[in-house]
Amino acid sequence: MSLGFIVGGSWVALIAWFGELRGSKIGGFIAGLPSTVAVGFLFIGWNQSAAVAVEATTTFPLFYCSAGIFLLCFSALAERWQSFWRTLVASLLIWLALTSLVAVSGVQTFGFSLAVCILVSIAVYWLFAKKRSSQRRTSDKRRTQFDVLLRFFLGGSIVSLSVLTSQVAGPHIGVIPTSFPAISCSTLYVLNRTHGLEFSRAFTMPIMVSAMVTVVPFVVAVRVLYPLAGIWFGTLGSYTVAIPCAVIAFLILHPETKVLSKIFS
Repeated sequence: MSLGFIVGGSWVALIAWFGELRGSKIGGFIAGLPSTVAVGFLFIGWNQSAAVAVEATTTFPLFYCSAGIFLLCFSALAERWQSFWRTLVASLLIWLALTSLVAVSGVQTFGFSLAVCILVSIAVYWLFAKKRSSQRRTSDKRRTQFDVLLRFFLGGSIVSLSVLTSQVAGPHIGVIPTSFPAISCSTLYVLNRTHGLEFSRAFTMPIMVSAMVTVVPFVVAVRVLYPLAGIWFGTLGSYTVAIPCAVIAFLILHPETKVLSKIFS
């Protein structure tokens, strides 16, 4: 449990730091890559079994599409209200309501869960694209130790809670913490505090696209590879699947891109 907290927290803090350093488009893209999800499934499998981790993937896509709706709500409400905390609380309440509906629905079919996730993600992307106006924004301000500790604590807590919940309530409920938009919340909070609401709002669409295009295929790969290769090689193989998906996500966000090496320019 403590190792999961350390690994999860370190990973979240690292990618959030790099995301802020590289600007809203690259930063949002990085923030959407498998992080708490990957570490969460890995430690569920390690603490229990690969079979339990695979079972947890059954309803994960259905839970996870709520994260895209959370980001869409944050973007829309922030533009309307111009209040970070009011927007964040309202968006989280919407996420919680949707997650609760999924939890009580009793859905136990992976195919249905995946299909709904894809349809919802397409709808959310379409709504984002209709109002897409954000430009690349970079940061020249230093993040504080509090920012790093906040991200570390959130990431570590999500992974630990995922493992604990899966042990107490079973994998179908235990997967809920891994779908919580931890990186999104911590990143939006820190960026709002240091650069303002519009800067944080600029991250919402890149995070959503990157998350849906990379995390969902990652979890599909976990479902296939964990029984065949075990949790360690299965996680590595799932990241291998996520890499080309990440390239696709980048190209969706940057249709003008000619050379992929510009990612690190």
